[in-house]
Amino acid sequence: MSAPASEQQQSTASASELLAVPAQDQTAGQTRSASPTRRLVALDAWRGLTIVLMLLVNNVALGEFTPAELVHAPWGGGLTLTDLVFPWFLFCAGAALPFSLGKVVGGKVVGGSGSVGSVSVGSAPPSWWPNWSTVRKLVARAAALYLVGALLTSVANQAPSLGLGVLQLIALASLGAGLLARWPLAWRWRLGAALGLLAAYQVFLLSAPFTETDNAVTRLNTLLLSDLGLRGLSSVLPVTALALLGSVAAEFLKVEFSKAHSAKAQASETQSPKTQSPEVQSPNIRLLEAPPEDAQRADRVAPISEQSTTDRAAAHRVTVDRALPLLLGLGAALSLGGWLLSGVMGYNKTVWTPAYVLYSAGLGTLGLLAFYLIADARGGRRSALLGPLAIAGRNSLFAYTAPILLKSWVLTVWKVNWTGEPLSILDSLLSLLRRGLGVQVGGWLYSLGYVAAVWLVLWLLARRGWTWKL
Repeated sequence: MSAPASEQQQSTASASELLAVPAQDQTAGQTRSASPTRRLVALDAWRGLTIVLMLLVNNVALGEFTPAELVHAPWGGGLTLTDLVFPWFLFCAGAALPFSLGKVVGGKVVGGSGSVGSVSVGSAPPSWWPNWSTVRKLVARAAALYLVGALLTSVANQAPSLGLGVLQLIALASLGAGLLARWPLAWRWRLGAALGLLAAYQVFLLSAPFTETDNAVTRLNTLLLSDLGLRGLSSVLPVTALALLGSVAAEFLKVEFSKAHSAKAQASETQSPKTQSPEVQSPNIRLLEAPPEDAQRADRVAPISEQSTTDRAAAHRVTVDRALPLLLGLGAALSLGGWLLSGVMGYNKTVWTPAYVLYSAGLGTLGLLAFYLIADARGGRRSALLGPLAIAGRNSLFAYTAPILLKSWVLTVWKVNWTGEPLSILDSLLSLLRRGLGVQVGGWLYSLGYVAAVWLVLWLLARRGWTWKL
């Protein structure tokens, strides 16, 4: 873990203050205080929701009383809330791309790749793909995340392994989506690319029978991938499409976010011309989320008022007045498309059917829009409502890896005699709670207590301003 810069340090305990921190700006040797930087709370909170759900479903201890939504659906059994957790991680990874792949011109980041603000201010040329510096960073970031995932897989298997796991798939999907997002084309191209990947994958699935024991994925694994230790590599295609869909959704959110804070900056300048205009800060999410920046501060978005007329016209008419309606339409269209396509192969997490990907992306888009309206609209006055989720979402890599390692190395290994017999720490706690409160109440207290304990650690880290970045 590394301590962030001074502008990211939080010194207060309230959720609202954790969501907006003061920044310092050095200009011409003179220090001046900027208005509080604003984070896109919606994306932090949506990622935090997936973290909380992951912790809950991975540690539910209700036995036969476990709700159906807290377990994965069987083959052909539809879709449960648990099945949406991993897709929403991938969706958030793609949603960070428009913020993280901006181009720095004159010390300010202008837009992101492919849509609104993709052309830099003034006469500077567009950043055509491939930008080799960015490509190297994308590859390095993906490699680091893949190795962290490999460590977790090896710990779980108690043997060295470079096979695919959750973080490995996120690394490959982020790399693929990041490379595709470097093309200086509009969001429509990325949407088409994502749908094209899903169409190709659908053809692949249709090339063989579709049963739990015999399908195109299992055949490819048996014939080739299992021997290479890359079982499940074919799923990189649909998960990359899912990350791309997340980047498309975030384009509209980025436009709306820039508009809102440009208006706020102009109002501040009118009231006090000498006041530094606030800058817009995107989520500070490294892994599980976004590939690296193009340059110095690519996590900041230039207000729309600072973008040239040519830049705004080049955005394929994605105006600020249409951003949120387009986002709503995208979410509804993806959800409807997934629902209609489910009649072909259903929602299937095991093989990542296109219907499953589209429906997950659609729900993620609608959820992100809802969170934006709650926390970021109207100047972010209600951001504290989602503060607890945002705290979990900002340190998502730590929130995912630390509990796994702690359980594997300590909580399920060390033996204690709290119940009169040697049991692991977790088994002992669960046994004591069930004895005193019953299976259901004790099980719920155990499961929710585990989630609360992890969140408390994340909250303490947030107060200190510590996050794990690669």
